[in-house]
Amino acid sequence: MTESLTGDRPYPANLSRTMERVPGLERTTQHAAAQPQGGRPPLVWRWTS
Repeated sequence: MTESLTGDRPYPANLSRTMERVPGLERTTQHAAAQPQGGRPPLVWRWTS
């Protein structure tokens, strides 16, 4: 999705910083369900008006 919005393939370590620069998109305080393999749960982003 980020690549579609920005035109650049994001570097995984910088994905949050890249998404923070997309106008009208903001990070919420929620987290998505954890992945079955473990690790950090994904962040949830939302569109603002």
